[in-house]
Amino acid sequence: MNLRETSRWFSARFREVFQNPGSITIAIATAKHFIEALILLYTSSADGSVGIAAMLSVMPHLTFISREYLLADVMLISAAVSLYSAHSKTLHYKVGAVLLVPQQALLAVACIGAAKAVIFGCYANDYVPPVDHPSLFILGDQCIRLLLAPGYTIAIFARLTWYGGGRFGVAGG
Repeated sequence: MNLRETSRWFSARFREVFQNPGSITIAIATAKHFIEALILLYTSSADGSVGIAAMLSVMPHLTFISREYLLADVMLISAAVSLYSAHSKTLHYKVGAVLLVPQQALLAVACIGAAKAVIFGCYANDYVPPVDHPSLFILGDQCIRLLLAPGYTIAIFARLTWYGGGRFGVAGG
């Protein structure tokens, strides 16, 4: 394959991946969960992070596996399923939307944790930033968590509308 053919091949793949509604949001959330899961598997020092602490708070205490490993497994599986759902050509669009829900649940929990940190003006480990307005500081720090969950919900509904041919996946809507 020469340079021109390679360029055309990559250009076609790029258009194919990002022409679907919500693909960029899904890709960002997937990358975020892969990275956070790998961090959790490597070290427990990230447990005080706002999003991870919020997700750990909803994980059950099991005797045979730590909550950190359980959360990392859930994050990796939900990210892989979302990635498959977003880029599969053979999957029915409603099944694909259902496969995006586990990652949406993780994003919603992290969003709630970030909102709690902003409202109370302190991080998950009770650290208060030494600034005049800690809530505004935390809002600037956590805005991606606050925006990603609603954006992901919009991406799911956009995919249902796009592939369903109508409003919320109902043909002719």
